[in-house]
Amino acid sequence: DNEEWEAVLDDNDMATEHSDLPSMIANDQAPEFAHDGAAVPLEVNPFPSPDWQAAFWQALQHVQEIGHIPSGYGMLEQEWGGNGYPELEEIIVELPGFIWQPRAVRWCQALQVLIHILETAN
Repeated sequence: DNEEWEAVLDDNDMATEHSDLPSMIANDQAPEFAHDGAAVPLEVNPFPSPDWQAAFWQALQHVQEIGHIPSGYGMLEQEWGGNGYPELEEIIVELPGFIWQPRAVRWCQALQVLIHILETAN
């Protein structure tokens, strides 16, 4: 058995013929994995001044401290319908409610405060 493996390992023709095999595989697979990155938008501050940005953060902190959940975003129980809030959405990763729901509430709170601040600033 060892002699057979030694013959394979010592075969210079085979080694020469397949020496670029890793490169060939990498080149063959490159189109599947080496996609150009998506364009990233420039960072734009939506606030007309630092004072309005500070007001946003202060208001958001207050909204979160009192536990206010804004209506119209589907996060209040009365907005869920008879079956309750849908446990599954059509997303790639499924997360239990205790993980995604607090984040969704914070997102709704921040969005509502942002809308209010920007409407007030204008």
